[in-house]
Amino acid sequence: MRKFAIQLGACDGKVDVFIGKDRVWKLIVEKGWSGALVEPNPVAFELLSKNYTPYKNRVKLFQIAIGDTEGNVKLYVSADSNLQISSLFPAHLEKHKSIGLPIDVKCKTINQFLHDLNSKKIDLLMIDVEGYDGYIIENIDLEKYKISEIQYEHFHMTQEQRKKCLEKLKEYGYRTLVTKTDTLCFKRKLEYYFKLIKLRIRHFIFYFRS
Repeated sequence: MRKFAIQLGACDGKVDVFIGKDRVWKLIVEKGWSGALVEPNPVAFELLSKNYTPYKNRVKLFQIAIGDTEGNVKLYVSADSNLQISSLFPAHLEKHKSIGLPIDVKCKTINQFLHDLNSKKIDLLMIDVEGYDGYIIENIDLEKYKISEIQYEHFHMTQEQRKKCLEKLKEYGYRTLVTKTDTLCFKRKLEYYFKLIKLRIRHFIFYFRS
């Protein structure tokens, strides 16, 4: 059975601003995973659709935002065409010294989206929604939806929000690893220790080279 990933904030599907090649792209293209990818920015979504055309038999694409309401919401997109920083929060674009232009997009809550998706098995939930990651973690129904691994960006969260997210995840049995920008959460002990070893080796190599 194919492994299955959900990506919220897929952008064009190929490039991650911090690590280069997008993690979900590598899993789908190189490892044969299937997936459901979400991107509300219409320009980014057009690129996402084009990039995933060869894999459309195992990838579903959704041009919606994930937020705290159902219906239409304002998405703020960068006036200088930076596709990486579209957000439901205009202040998020101000942090990046960019002017946010509001556009109307469809929106679902995380639990409604997962309900409609009706996936029996989620191996990875990847979240990078430019300032909204904490709200998704706080509201997702982890009692109902069984997810093997969650990765979210904590870089734009307050310390209080980071703490609340970690407390919730630990309550539901996740082991967590915190990097500079992201938090990685594992249900399976073996995967947690495997990732921990990889991160320590990578850190050692970087330290040794520097």
